[in-house]
Amino acid sequence: MTPAKQAKEAGLKGLHEVSTISNRPRSTLYEWHKYNPQLFRVVIAGCVAVKNEREALAVKAIFKGACDTMKRNGDFLANIMPTLYDE
Repeated sequence: MTPAKQAKEAGLKGLHEVSTISNRPRSTLYEWHKYNPQLFRVVIAGCVAVKNEREALAVKAIFKGACDTMKRNGDFLANIMPTLYDE
C-alpha cells in the first residue's frame, strides 16, 4: 500500500497532511514508509491523534461561543445546558 493510501485509510487527507502535521518533508515520509514501516505507522497514528485533538478543540470553542452568546442574550436554554467547556 502506498504511503498516501495508508494516510487516507487512517482518516487523514493524504500524505500532504501528514507532512504538515509532522513537519517532515514528503521525501522523508516516503523513506520511512519504505525502510522503516513501523516508524511510519507510528507517525500516521500520531498525526491522526493530533488532527482529532485539533478538531475537538475547535468544536469545544464553537460550543463555548454558542453558550456564551445564549447567556448574553438571556436564552433560557443557557441556564439548563451543561457548561461542558468549563474546565
